[in-house]
Amino acid sequence: MTNKRAAVLAAIGILAATAVAPALAQDRGWGMIGQREVSGGADRDTIPARGGEQYRQIMFCVEDAPVRFRAVTVRFQGGTSQEATLRDRIAAGRCGGAITLRGRDRVVAGVDIAYEAASLGGGTAKVQAYAR
Repeated sequence: MTNKRAAVLAAIGILAATAVAPALAQDRGWGMIGQREVSGGADRDTIPARGGEQYRQIMFCVEDAPVRFRAVTVRFQGGTSQEATLRDRIAAGRCGGAITLRGRDRVVAGVDIAYEAASLGGGTAKVQAYAR
């Protein structure tokens, strides 16, 4: 196999993996509640949530570049919040593990994420929040 053909096949594999992870999330009952493009210029961002439904779990998928998360704060519409230490590095095209949401008021208003900007390698990544 030539180097050029191997490079093309590798690129196709990467594109397929990027498209498959969020699709798998949706197939398993997860719905995207928000997304945000993050960059190496910051180390905190907020993902505004849309919806208005009660959720049991939340998880994050990443596209375009890997992201190493440090912490997540899920803010609920009733004014309460839930913090989670998330020490995961999520590769581009992959999803992290599920975080179980506690309490009665589980209508997500937004999610504050803290991440290591250096993990983006100077690029940007799209972080998607899914819930079910």
